[in-house]
Amino acid sequence: MTRFQIAVALVLASGSPALAQPDLKSTLLGLYKRTLAAMETAKTAADVERNVDAIDLPDWISIDADGTRMTRDDAKRQLVRSLAGQRGSQPSIELLWVNQSGDSATAVAWMFGKSQIVDAAGEYGPKGIRHEVLVGALVRDSWTLTKQGWRRRMHEKIFPNRVIAVDGKSVVSPGGASH
Repeated sequence: MTRFQIAVALVLASGSPALAQPDLKSTLLGLYKRTLAAMETAKTAADVERNVDAIDLPDWISIDADGTRMTRDDAKRQLVRSLAGQRGSQPSIELLWVNQSGDSATAVAWMFGKSQIVDAAGEYGPKGIRHEVLVGALVRDSWTLTKQGWRRRMHEKIFPNRVIAVDGKSVVSPGGASH
């Protein structure tokens, strides 16, 4: 699993729902962005632990689009192992929809990350050419309001990590088929 996927995997108010939504959306977006930024500068297992604690509940679980499950401890171990690897660009998030019901909330977001690849198979042009790719995944996160603030209890990939653009050009057609 890549750092982006894991980050994507860590990485996702009171009053009437109509009034709470804008504040909740800002709050959750802030949590996502702070966590993604903190993971980019993490150097130790203690940094990973602190970053995960700031966003996820102890019983957090991730479910990939194919049904594969990952516990919080599994995710932390992968994040710690990734500290020694090459770091790509910081993932970004576009929070599409948030719904709150009491102390629970659901957020749907696009997670994006850019990286450089060498196209050994010639999938995006001549073999051996370096390309900048944009990878994205559609996720749904379930949140709980705790004494410490909002924390994620579940992260689900609705649309798995896919290359959605190569060298700034979309490779996903409107009909849903990708290159």
